[in-house]
Amino acid sequence: MVNGYLIIGDKILPNTVQRVKFGLGNDLQAVDTNGGLFYSQVPGIMMFISRTALVYLPPGTWAFSIGARSELSYGTVRGGIATYELTELENEGLGDLALARFPE
Repeated sequence: MVNGYLIIGDKILPNTVQRVKFGLGNDLQAVDTNGGLFYSQVPGIMMFISRTALVYLPPGTWAFSIGARSELSYGTVRGGIATYELTELENEGLGDLALARFPE
């Protein structure tokens, strides 16, 4: 998440039920499983899960967060690693790529 918004695919979505209105699925499960998921009915299963997002941000101060959602049961996230790679571009364009635009 960046500044409280979810980054899923090439979309910036509110972290609310309203995220179903952005064309990634008809319900929260369909939206939230874009990019991968883990599902098991067997207790004790542990699995590595990875998700990568590439976001071009304009200059400013940004807050980055990591979250997980479980719809059907409880779980524990342990030993997570977050890696952020920051690159500052000076006097260079992004070509066809656009800077992320977050709602005010």
